[in-house]
Amino acid sequence: MRKLITLLFAVAIFVFACNDNTSPSNNNASAPANNPPAAPVDNSPYAAGKGVYQRICIVCHQPDGTGLEGTYPPLAKSDFLLADKRRAILQVILGSSNAITVNGKKYNSLMPAQSNLKDDEVAAVLNYVFHSFDNNGFTVTEADVKSVRDSVANAEKNSPYYAGKTIYTAKCASCHTADGAATRVCPPLAGSAYLLSNKKRAITQLIKGTSEEITVDGKKYTGSMPAQELSDEDAAAVINYITHSFGNKGYTVTEADVKSAR
Repeated sequence: MRKLITLLFAVAIFVFACNDNTSPSNNNASAPANNPPAAPVDNSPYAAGKGVYQRICIVCHQPDGTGLEGTYPPLAKSDFLLADKRRAILQVILGSSNAITVNGKKYNSLMPAQSNLKDDEVAAVLNYVFHSFDNNGFTVTEADVKSVRDSVANAEKNSPYYAGKTIYTAKCASCHTADGAATRVCPPLAGSAYLLSNKKRAITQLIKGTSEEITVDGKKYTGSMPAQELSDEDAAAVINYITHSFGNKGYTVTEADVKSAR
């Protein structure tokens, strides 16, 4: 009998242990997951523009819109920016290589065109800038941006350099960029004293190519420029586009000039 009682007591302990839900493993299984809190959602009307600004503009103009004195102009409380809505739109979509004065200080840095931005993105980033950094500026709509783009397109079609731009886009922009800025291996065309100082050399390099080392704006370039198979008319057109774009005010090339250089 004593053995039977001992056996029943042992079985009871075993059953109790199996049903015990206070073990560490069970506690861990039933504990809520320790997930990090969700990031706060920015519901401000300028959130989309802030995203564009942080992606594209922040490196030059800085997180607080103060820019870099002497190099990149400020956007915060900028008299230049806040004076002309259309000009601001133009500078975003076309870029700028002209010297400007902002809050009494001169800046002459190249601003690249942001041609990859859609109308709604251009409007969004400008609205963010116009209503941030203690600014109280304009409101820009997609329709405003489209209107400016359309006026630029119409002006270009009526420009004497429209044909040259078409050739430049097809044959030159991949190396010299859409706004004539320098790349690691290709010299700049915007504001290039080398280009603007010698018309015959520019024609010759275009139609015959060059592999000579050249110095442009104090920097050496050794890349090869291939000869371009262009008619005299097309060669003149593309050079005239370059010498009258990107802030350049250069010479005019005629078909006769190209024929002579050949």
